[in-house]
Order: sequence, then structure tokens, then C-alpha cells
Amino acid sequence: LTTQFGCDSSITTILTVDPQITLTLSNDTSICAGSSISLNASGANQNSWNPAEGLSSTSGASVTANPANTTMYVVNGLAGACSASDSVLITILPLPQLSVVPENVLLCRGDSIQRTASGADTYAWADTALVGCDTCSTTMLYPETSATLILEGTRGACSAQLDIPVQVLSRPEAQITADTSICLGDTISLTAS
Repeated sequence: LTTQFGCDSSITTILTVDPQITLTLSNDTSICAGSSISLNASGANQNSWNPAEGLSSTSGASVTANPANTTMYVVNGLAGACSASDSVLITILPLPQLSVVPENVLLCRGDSIQRTASGADTYAWADTALVGCDTCSTTMLYPETSATLILEGTRGACSAQLDIPVQVLSRPEAQITADTSICLGDTISLTAS
């Protein structure tokens, strides 16, 4: 810098150049509804996550995501004066919507009933002793006592469980008047209970 009188002066400034950061983030993935997943970011000293919905925290290198719907999460990373951003897509897969027909079961001890399940691709009846086929959508049930049967259905990568109450009634013990003999033409009163 030179003044109008010919005098010179100088100013020295130290300029620090921070290296550009490379942000590495978890891959896009799919999870079943109701499940959670850990998301990890590396390459920065500070990370902020958006949106906040479904996240355990909005800052840090690792957060847990449990979104209700398919969500794109964006992380902004900062190291010194440099910043970078990246995103990860979490796709929510629906759970199987299980149903069983007939819905309610009421039968007498020793009887059986056919049940048909729908809403999944594969099925597994938990109590194999009470069903005719433990992996079939349609099977016979042979309950001896009242119980709750458990059915698990799977579609793709997701599973759901259905609790099926079964009420078993004791058979009535019928009684009738004891054996007896009468003469031809006579009448007799018979009592059943």
C-alpha cells in the first residue's frame, strides 16, 4: 500500500484453508412398519439431521430412525469452515393385514372347525398340536380346551401376528329314565335332563 507521499506499508494475513470434507452416509434401505434402523454419518465433526420426525436425535454421527412413512433424511456435516450434505431414503414396507374366517370360534370339546387365513403369502400356526397343517392358509383346528391360537403371516420381508381366541365348551351329560319294562298297551313317563 503506497500513500500519496510515497510511503509504503504492508499487512500480512494468514489464511488457513480447511480440507474439503467427504460425508459418508448409510445406504438407502427398506424396513417394515414399526421397525427402526440406525443411520450413521462419517467424515464431519458435527452433523445435523432433518427432518426430526422419527429420529432419536437431530445431531450426532449415529441416530436411530423409526419413521411412520417413507422418509428422506438429510444430514448436514460440518468440519472447520467446510460443510457437506447427503441424504438417505428409508422406505417403509407395510405389514401383512391378517384375517381369519370364521373370526370367532365357539365349539364343543371333541369337535373340529376349519379356519381360513388371508392377508399374507406364507403362514405359520404356533400351536402345531392343535392344527391339521401348521403352514397352510386353510387348516382344521382341534382344540380340547379354550385357548388363544397364534398365527404368524409373512409377506415379503415383513411379518405380523394375529391372536385367535377359541372357546371350547364341555358337552352336556344327558340323562334319561333308567331302562324299564312295561306291558303292551301301558304308558310310561320318560324324563330326560
